[in-house]
Amino acid sequence: MNHVKAIVIIGLSFFSLSCNKEREKLEGWWAIDEITMNGQDRRLDLSINTLTFENDGSCRLPKLLFAGKKEGEWKLEKVKGELFLTITSEQNAVAGIYQVIFFNDPKKKLYRMSLQSDNIQMVCSKMLQTYRE
Repeated sequence: MNHVKAIVIIGLSFFSLSCNKEREKLEGWWAIDEITMNGQDRRLDLSINTLTFENDGSCRLPKLLFAGKKEGEWKLEKVKGELFLTITSEQNAVAGIYQVIFFNDPKKKLYRMSLQSDNIQMVCSKMLQTYRE
């Protein structure tokens, strides 16, 4: 019985560490390099091309055609090994649930991420941070 408890505690610890590592990757200032909604390029419709994710779960979002709130909240969840980001904000077009994929851009030496929902696709670059190989 004690072995089962130990295994559960160790498993939960690894899961927690994994989520914390992913949170740390997401936190910060991101430039939106590409954004399509329902297959249409919408970069020029954004009030600003940045997303900011704070460590307290708050975020700053771009407005689409200057509509909606620019403040919101975010949370990350891992489901069956895949990472999902939920952004909530009143009447903001980028609010929703996204599958998140982090990747490196060796040519530009940037951390990048892909955000994919049912109708929105974004590719973002981490601002003010470069990676080393």
